[in-house]
Amino acid sequence: MRVVWCSWSFALLVAATAVCLAGGLDDSGPFATLAGHTGKVASLAFSPDGKTLASAGASTFRGELKWWDVAEAKERRPLGRAGLVIAARASVLAVVFASDGKTLAAASEDGTVTLYDLTTESERASLREHGPFVYGVAFSPDGKLLASSGADKTIKLWDAASGRMLRTLEGHDGTVLSVAFSPDGKSLASGGYDGFVRLWDPATGRQSAVLEGHAGPVFTVAYSPDGKLLVSAGGDKTARIWDTTSLKTARTIGGHSQLIWSVAISPDGQTLATASGDGTVRLWDATSGEEKATLRADRSGVNSVAFSPDGRTLAAGGGDRTIKLWRVK
Repeated sequence: MRVVWCSWSFALLVAATAVCLAGGLDDSGPFATLAGHTGKVASLAFSPDGKTLASAGASTFRGELKWWDVAEAKERRPLGRAGLVIAARASVLAVVFASDGKTLAAASEDGTVTLYDLTTESERASLREHGPFVYGVAFSPDGKLLASSGADKTIKLWDAASGRMLRTLEGHDGTVLSVAFSPDGKSLASGGYDGFVRLWDPATGRQSAVLEGHAGPVFTVAYSPDGKLLVSAGGDKTARIWDTTSLKTARTIGGHSQLIWSVAISPDGQTLATASGDGTVRLWDATSGEEKATLRADRSGVNSVAFSPDGRTLAAGGGDRTIKLWRVK
């Protein structure tokens, strides 16, 4: 890792946030800290146009789904009935937009996956085939399929338009913590508490490969924009980058002192972000594996990280109930 220098300001000291730069990130630290959640921030997702950031949260008595204006760095008004409905339910563990920006899916610990129509600002469907705790949710690139995964050890594939369940994928020996479609939609990756990354054919539901190498639960999986790489990370404190053609580990990245909860790949495919329980977000060169920067974002742990669609903003949320936004050069 090449650390050029560290920039601190009084405001960042108060927030216990530092940025150590090796290039590619604004040197003034986060340009905004978004506050309003009453519990930890569990998941983040940018809308396809990059104007809105959705954040899912968990508190003692309710789940939370909040909407933020990225340019103004402030919370938007509640989204129709969606804000009211989601607040009355269990903790929200994952959130994702469809590629057309018209539908949002939210997965909850009560076993429900809720679909919201963002055009009419209303709940469109409530999918209830899982047992308690749905941890992963992902739309296919064309928006026609929805995948969800949970503590019942299964992955469910749904028709996103009708909400009809199409099939159940079984193979993990434990909770399925994360799912992600490849950019061409022909493959679905899943990460499980059993320590394996499994690949599936969404068209048939058949398992096509099992990737071994992690020494602990796999909490997160993500494909590169060109589909040539697959990243997985988890309880062994490492991120593995897999070649999707050979299905071999291209490189293993280490540096975090605690488990990795979330990963994100920049839209240009050049930068990998990893978010950890050690309170940092680290940026890596996706090709060489060299560390670019360390963001000391949240001493209580960082649960989720996301790049905006244009790659110019990085968002991170965690246990301190806030979301921090950085400008990426």
